[in-house]
Amino acid sequence: AVFFEFFTNFHFDKLNELRVIDYGSLNNEFLRCLIQNKKLAKEFASKFDAILVDEFQDTSRIQAEILLMLSNKQRNIWVIGDPCQQIYEWRGADADNFRRFIKKTGAIPYDLTVNRRSTQPILNAAYSFLSKRVPSLKREKMLSLLTSHRDKNNQSIGAHIHTGTLDDALFMVRTILDSNKDLKPADIAILSRKLDSNTIKEIKEKAKINRLKVQIQSSRADHAMEEAIGKPPGWRPGETLYRLIRDDFIVTIFD
Repeated sequence: AVFFEFFTNFHFDKLNELRVIDYGSLNNEFLRCLIQNKKLAKEFASKFDAILVDEFQDTSRIQAEILLMLSNKQRNIWVIGDPCQQIYEWRGADADNFRRFIKKTGAIPYDLTVNRRSTQPILNAAYSFLSKRVPSLKREKMLSLLTSHRDKNNQSIGAHIHTGTLDDALFMVRTILDSNKDLKPADIAILSRKLDSNTIKEIKEKAKINRLKVQIQSSRADHAMEEAIGKPPGWRPGETLYRLIRDDFIVTIFD
């Protein structure tokens, strides 16, 4: 405790000597500035129609207050996080931010309990460990048993979603199109973890072999490259992701 106090005092003395502030102090000063200058706070808040925060469990109480002020009265703010993954307590992260956020905004919590990454034994083990290690999480309904969405063969994870290699993906697309004449290539999405020049070249070459036309898109769907099928009628920016979320697509995924 004595060493920590000495180090802390030395730290702030050095900052004062250099006439600078660290990241933590910057958060404090920014929040103080927003509180004391309502006009400036309103100007900042007017720049954001909506705010989405990922890894909310890593935010400090001060950062959470800043986010609430920037969201203004509209409260168009969504936060995503998992208190079981909080690892930045040493820099002020606070799992209670979830409770305070819900209380201050009246936000409706949604539990994401379907896991597409791990198998069920792994999820069961994690739940058992955390239930015993941090029982308060379960008691306060911040810990739930997750359900794996992977089957034993790892070949299908849903009625309209398939996974495998690129060859598997293209074969699946060709099979689906041959068996359902009402479908068009634009009704099917092929997802990849990467989309570099080599991957694009491979996709195009193998797609041609399978008598397929592909439209390559980066992770920003509103900047679609229209090399193959052009611009479909009624196309809107972000249409691919919009339809994907609505489950209008048949999806095949390859690593």
